[in-house]
Amino acid sequence: MRTQAELLVGSLARGDGVLLEWRLGFLRGARIQHGFAHRRRWESAVMMLHWFLRLPAARFLTDLCVARSDRGDYGEEIECLAQSRLPRTLRRLSLALSQLHENALVQTDFGSTLGDVSPIYAAFPELRELTVEAREVRLGAIELPELRRFELRVNSLGTPEVTALLRARWPRLSTLVVWVRAPAQEQPTLLDPLLAHLEDNLPSLRHLGLFCTTDTGRLCEVLSRGKLLPRLERRDLWMGSLDDTSAQTLARMAGAFAHLEVLNLSNNRLTNTGFESLAPLAHNLQLGGQRP
Repeated sequence: MRTQAELLVGSLARGDGVLLEWRLGFLRGARIQHGFAHRRRWESAVMMLHWFLRLPAARFLTDLCVARSDRGDYGEEIECLAQSRLPRTLRRLSLALSQLHENALVQTDFGSTLGDVSPIYAAFPELRELTVEAREVRLGAIELPELRRFELRVNSLGTPEVTALLRARWPRLSTLVVWVRAPAQEQPTLLDPLLAHLEDNLPSLRHLGLFCTTDTGRLCEVLSRGKLLPRLERRDLWMGSLDDTSAQTLARMAGAFAHLEVLNLSNNRLTNTGFESLAPLAHNLQLGGQRP
C-alpha cells in the first residue's frame, strides 16, 4: 500500500504535511496540516490544500481535516474549499481541529481565527458532520439539511454563536456538542434560549453535549423541566462544575434522567459522597476523571 500511495499522492504519502487514511485501496480520509517544517516545499497552507484537492486520489475522499500549526487566519482555506467544492464526496469536515487530547484543550486557548465559515454550507450541502474549533468564528446563516453532527469549540461562547445556532436549519441533526467556556454570569443568558430552541426546532436531536459549563447543576434542573430531555438518549456535561451538593439535587430528579442511555458527568467536581448520591442513576452514568 505504501508504494501505491506514493504513486497516487507523491511525497504526501511520507507524511509531508498530510495524514492519510486508506480503505480498501481508496483514499477516504486526510488531515492537511501546514506547519513550519513544510514551508520549504509549500509556501502556504492554502497552496498545499489546493494541490491536494485536485489529486485524482482525493476524488472519493469522505473525511477531511484542515489545520495549521500557526495561529493564522483560515479565510483563504475556506475560500479554496468553497470555490472548488472538492471533494464532492465529502461528508465529514473539521476546521482548525487540534490534535491535543480534550483534557489538554480545556487549558488551551484555541488560537486560530476562522472568519466566516458560511461559504462551506452551500459548497458542501451533503455534509454529515462538521467540527469547528477557533478563537473567533462567524457561523453565519447555517443551512445544512443533511447534517447529523455539529461540534463547536470556541474560546468563549458568545451571543453571535448562540444566535447562529438558534436560527440554524439542520432538521436531521442528531448530535450537537458546544464548548461553552463563557463567564459564569453570562451562561444562563446564553444557554437557556439555546435549550428552548432545541426543544422546538430539532426533532431529530438525540445527543446533546454542553462542555465546560460553570452552572452545571442549574442546567440539569432546567433540562429536567423541559420538553427536550425525554427525547435525548445521551447527555454530556463533561468538564462541568457539578459538585456533591448539586449531585443531591440531581438525584432527586433521577426519574427525569433515568431513560438516558448515557449521562456523562466525567471531569466534574464530584467525590465519593456525590457518587453515592447518584446511585439511582448508576446504570447510565459516566463518572471518570473527577477534578478537585
